[in-house]
Amino acid sequence: NKDELPEHMLRVLGNSENMFTAILYSPEEIVDTKGVTGKSPMARRAARKDKASGDAKTTQLDLGGGGSPGKGSASPRGTASKKGASKLTLGTQFKNQLQNLMDLLGSTEPYFIRCVKSNPQKIPNNFDDKLIYDQLLYAGMLETI
Repeated sequence: NKDELPEHMLRVLGNSENMFTAILYSPEEIVDTKGVTGKSPMARRAARKDKASGDAKTTQLDLGGGGSPGKGSASPRGTASKKGASKLTLGTQFKNQLQNLMDLLGSTEPYFIRCVKSNPQKIPNNFDDKLIYDQLLYAGMLETI
């Protein structure tokens, strides 16, 4: 979306107490880009906001967690992680979390089997999608997926 917001609204949003909103709507002018090359737009905005406010610490937003400290998630005190440590992208964090979940599910042994009727006539290889969906919905199975 390339719509322009009125200047007074940008100022109000840029001064919001909500950190995410304040960083998202902070002025776009670049104060000093030294040291922020290759960072995401959110990280660059946070770095500009910190420089403008005189804060020496870099603020990081953790958009999902799951990464190990120093690799994509903010360190416990909210300061920047060690210099040179690689950061995990949100996609990589998701992939790692999904792999951990799959490993956990693979290591468990199911102790029950839920049977569903594929069709009212009980004809093999004939699937009534609505009937199957309703059975899974009422059994609470769709909520776990």
